[in-house]
Amino acid sequence: MLGLFVGLDEDTLLAYKQQALAELGLAVTSYSDSGTSVNKAWGIPPKERLQELNYALSKLDSKKYGGSHTSIQKNWTYRVDL
Repeated sequence: MLGLFVGLDEDTLLAYKQQALAELGLAVTSYSDSGTSVNKAWGIPPKERLQELNYALSKLDSKKYGGSHTSIQKNWTYRVDL
């Protein structure tokens, strides 16, 4: 899904990233009592939100926040000739 936050300004992205980091330890909770229920859930889980924010920051300034890297690895251990 990468690209959700692309286009936002740097200050907003950094504020969102700080918020996501603060929420990494939180748990989703559910509570009900006498017909009343309260649920808490994230729109995007913190882990995925951090990935999105880091991607957007790298698109904004790849020198400062790092660019994307492509890596291809080959393992010939299980090669089968047909």
